[in-house]
Amino acid sequence: MKNLLYGFLVLVWTLPQPARAESSAVSDIEVQVTTAGEELRIGVGLEIAAPPRLVWAVFTDYEHMTDILSNLKVSKVLARRGNVLEVYQQGRAEHGLLSYSFESTREFRLTPYRKIEFHLLKGTMRKMEGRLLLQARGAGTHVQFHVDTIPDVFLPPVLGKAFIEHETREQFGQWRDEVLRRAAAQPSKPRQ
Repeated sequence: MKNLLYGFLVLVWTLPQPARAESSAVSDIEVQVTTAGEELRIGVGLEIAAPPRLVWAVFTDYEHMTDILSNLKVSKVLARRGNVLEVYQQGRAEHGLLSYSFESTREFRLTPYRKIEFHLLKGTMRKMEGRLLLQARGAGTHVQFHVDTIPDVFLPPVLGKAFIEHETREQFGQWRDEVLRRAAAQPSKPRQ
């Protein structure tokens, strides 16, 4: 019976999924997922029409991250030592027939307005380490993100990759939406 259920799940996971048009709000977010053995490497690039300080404020607002990211249920800073934070997060990612509950305690090293480096201390991944870089471009900010991770669960090759790309693109879209919401809420500076 167990083999029959496993066979059914593999069949469902490998069936072609209906084509979904990517939301125009996130279609410009570049996401690349590659594998190296059991390790997943995820890279992201996007532009945000706001200055680095505002982008930084959103990406480091760990105490309010559950208001920003829809898949996050808990986010709290456990410890703070200068620019080094220990952050606990818990949530659930879902896309189509796939879902994945996750939790992590990570250490974040912050270089204000330019770089966030992080690594996993404990959680539902076997490995997670990466960085986020912010670079001013005109009146906006270029965001570059890279993470190397080893999940603790099996993800089917084709659907797993699509799942990760979708979740990553959606997450960065929500971060960008929050940056733009905060930018719109700021009082305008008078022209001189």
